[in-house]
Amino acid sequence: MSAIKKAFEAIGDGIKHVGEAIEHGVEGLGKAVGGLLTGHPGEIGKGLSEIGGSLKEGISGLGEAAGGVAGAVAGATPLGAAINGMFGDKLSHFLEGVGKQAAGVLNNGIDGVGHVAHGLATGNLGEAFKGAVDVGQVAMLAVPGAGEAELAGDALGVAAKGLLKQGVEGEVANG
Repeated sequence: MSAIKKAFEAIGDGIKHVGEAIEHGVEGLGKAVGGLLTGHPGEIGKGLSEIGGSLKEGISGLGEAAGGVAGAVAGATPLGAAINGMFGDKLSHFLEGVGKQAAGVLNNGIDGVGHVAHGLATGNLGEAFKGAVDVGQVAMLAVPGAGEAELAGDALGVAAKGLLKQGVEGEVANG
């Protein structure tokens, strides 16, 4: 039952973070519009930066909530509850991590756009290339089968490391 409770807490936290992101986005929009109206480029930049940050915060909140939903569904099914019981709620934690991992990929893509622009503006082609790679990873999510497979592989790797770590810690504690 603790996996379901934690999953619902993750859903609540995710919804809270989305709400905070919307609030920060509106504040940033206000600064950007104020900067446009008064002719202050610094305020425009601050506002746009806040809007970008709030977009990333909102995506992270959505990922957290989606992972919580998946974790709750897994914990509520008989098979999911059995797996959670055998492995200390690892299935629910894994599914919650998938949502966070997906949000991380999208946030890297948002950062990538900024790196491309900044790299081209300053002549730093290495930064521009790194940004293009980050944007490309997000674009791969739109290619049916390609992005999902990579994302699932990354998430499975994270989950496998967690299970291995728990097993080693258990052996050390018991051994």
